[in-house]
Amino acid sequence: MAISKKDFTGIIGHDDLDACTKKLDALFNMRLNEEIGPEEYARKKDDLTQEKQKYESLIADTQDRIETWLKKAEEVFSFAQTAQNRFEAGTLEDKRYVLSCLGSNLVLSGKQLRIQVDKSLALIQEVAPDVQSLHNRLEPAQVADSITDWEALYAQNKKWGG
Repeated sequence: MAISKKDFTGIIGHDDLDACTKKLDALFNMRLNEEIGPEEYARKKDDLTQEKQKYESLIADTQDRIETWLKKAEEVFSFAQTAQNRFEAGTLEDKRYVLSCLGSNLVLSGKQLRIQVDKSLALIQEVAPDVQSLHNRLEPAQVADSITDWEALYAQNKKWGG
């Protein structure tokens, strides 16, 4: 099952923010009904407002990190899809670009180039054979007709989903 940005933000801070907002509403109603005095209302309102701002900041930070992570993931997947073709058919500059994106510590030994692969690409390198074998089966263990079905099959793999 895919996890959306909404799922992450629902987990991180939204419930606390909702609870804090309800407390502020209840506090306001208490003041309207003169159950608490103006000084106590102001003090509790300040505390709850600070708490609310903390949760809003946490949610905003989480959303920024999710956006950054998703952008990085999209860039890595895009690179992974086009790198081989760009290297084989591209210009010398394209080949340099592909090599620089693959990782660091490029070492030429004999006629072989060794590269310390970037961690994000290493994950793709690790799971690619499993994904390819899942898609290339003559008779899949389960029939996958939709994206949701494929996601469920992916989630069964301990390396990259389960």
